[in-house]
Amino acid sequence: MSATTRNRDEIVGGLLIAALGAGVSYVAATHYPMGTAARMGTGYMPTLLGAALAVLGLLVTLRSLVAPEGRPIDGRAGARPLALVLGSVILFALLVGSLGVVVTGIITVVVAALGSRDAKWREVVPLAISVSLASSVVFVKLLGLPFKFWPFP
Repeated sequence: MSATTRNRDEIVGGLLIAALGAGVSYVAATHYPMGTAARMGTGYMPTLLGAALAVLGLLVTLRSLVAPEGRPIDGRAGARPLALVLGSVILFALLVGSLGVVVTGIITVVVAALGSRDAKWREVVPLAISVSLASSVVFVKLLGLPFKFWPFP
């Protein structure tokens, strides 16, 4: 792919992201009650997140329009990274009930990292442990989601 094609793809991608965000924001604002910042309605967060997505899409588009043409990129996506990242999401859904959030989180981060040729074990393992523990504390302990923390009672 040439750099010109890259910029065109980024422009189209940015516009699609902006359109998606604007659409989500519009639907949420017109079909759900907004409420206030103190008492948020069901449309409050979707409206704000849709607007943020629209702004980010416009920023991507503007950056593509004013940025100098970059180096050509290889548009091929490997099957291995795609399969491992998507597989890790499916693996999480299958294992979280029996192994708990901590162990399942570690496994899925490691599996997803296998999709990168640049992944180094001495970086992946601490990342997997810290991300898994932090997300487990937030979602299970602080937010009280009904998941097992550990595989044992």
